[in-house]
Amino acid sequence: MCFFPILTQSASENTLPLGFILMLTGINLVFFIPGFLMFWFSTRKKERCSGSVTGTIIDFGRAHSGSGTQFYPIYEYTVNGKSYTEKSRPASPCRMKVGDKRTIRYDPADPTCSYIEGYDNRSLRIIGLVFMSASLLLLLLGMLCGIIAVYAA
Repeated sequence: MCFFPILTQSASENTLPLGFILMLTGINLVFFIPGFLMFWFSTRKKERCSGSVTGTIIDFGRAHSGSGTQFYPIYEYTVNGKSYTEKSRPASPCRMKVGDKRTIRYDPADPTCSYIEGYDNRSLRIIGLVFMSASLLLLLLGMLCGIIAVYAA
């Protein structure tokens, strides 16, 4: 028995309705594309940022969203005698305080591209993997239902 009753309507013809296939493809793309981009950008940033220095948390900014207020660290670091000040992504809870020293990973070719080691990168990769996994699950479920519909006739 398939979870999608629409499949049983055309099982006698041994074909899946085109609308269902397009709908399933669209839903998969809605999950897969953002997941892939989040995973790819976070992985690429990690690869690019091969330089490492010690930086200082100098302040916190606030970001308001539907789920409440989140704080993001503002940090300062120096590369080749030049100081840089950057903002991190909002996260809650933030386990840092002003004055904390943290390892900052930066891109040697573009020192403005940086992140706080152990803080920025992990969450985007995890969210990307969750989205891609949901897409894969939907694809496998659709394929299973398609096989059932074709061979149930």
